Amino acid sequence: MNRCIVFLILYLFSVHAWAQNWMLESNAVSAGIGYEGNKFDDIYEGGKLQFEGQYVFNKEAVDESEDKDCCWKSSNRERLHWIVDSTLRGGGDGTGLEYFNLGVTPWAMTTDPKSGSGRKLSTTRDQIEVGNLQYTVDDALDLESYVELSLIRAGRMGEYRWSDESAFVVKWGGLASLGYAWAESGDPAYSKVTNPFAGIFFTLGLEHARAGRIYMNNRFVNGFSISNPSRGHPSVREARVSFGYAKKSSDGCLGVDVFGEKRSFYFTQGDLSGRYTENWFVAIQLTCQGF
Repeated sequence: MNRCIVFLILYLFSVHAWAQNWMLESNAVSAGIGYEGNKFDDIYEGGKLQFEGQYVFNKEAVDESEDKDCCWKSSNRERLHWIVDSTLRGGGDGTGLEYFNLGVTPWAMTTDPKSGSGRKLSTTRDQIEVGNLQYTVDDALDLESYVELSLIRAGRMGEYRWSDESAFVVKWGGLASLGYAWAESGDPAYSKVTNPFAGIFFTLGLEHARAGRIYMNNRFVNGFSISNPSRGHPSVREARVSFGYAKKSSDGCLGVDVFGEKRSFYFTQGDLSGRYTENWFVAIQLTCQGF
């Protein structure tokens, strides 16, 4: 019963996972169905339901008189306060809620040009996030908890157009993050690990004005030690790679997303050998974005 209450509350204030990094200002909810496979424990294999979402509690346009950036002579700049995003995934056969992620960003800023540069290769956005906090529980990866505090995330997005008349456009984006992470494995031998981390996120997609978009999203967060490596300081690495096709309706918020995703987590703990877990998921989901 408690899990059901938590599920309903988080669904109402949840957010689309891919929007978390690349569409900070966009409210979105989505629901999907898919199939999950696990390399090490087949108890989590089978059909799944997934719900995602994002909600921005406050948006504030920056007055143009404040916009005195050397690199953006004419731009739309927006401050965002309290961005909340969440993903929930559950299965049958008594496994219940298997994957849960909740993220909170207290402050962010996006800067978009008011008009195109006229060049084939151009920047479409700069963005910065301060204090992003992520909390994850992932039964399929035997991850009892993973807390990630990004002191700062910063990145740039852009596009390449062959010509003004072309219906095709290549869209790209890259983000870097730095912070601290706490992880707890279900295996007592790898019980708790804390470490600083550096993260890289990037996306690449080919979009057609009418046919939709094929894309690739990647996330790599690697823990490191500032102590002498010979002491065997523990660390963790989290990685996620996804490929998909997305199509949004031209006259409304609805869209469809078909994707495949691979997740992995790696523990190192002192003199023990590394512990690696891996999982994959394919799904189709409907999304309402921009409300």
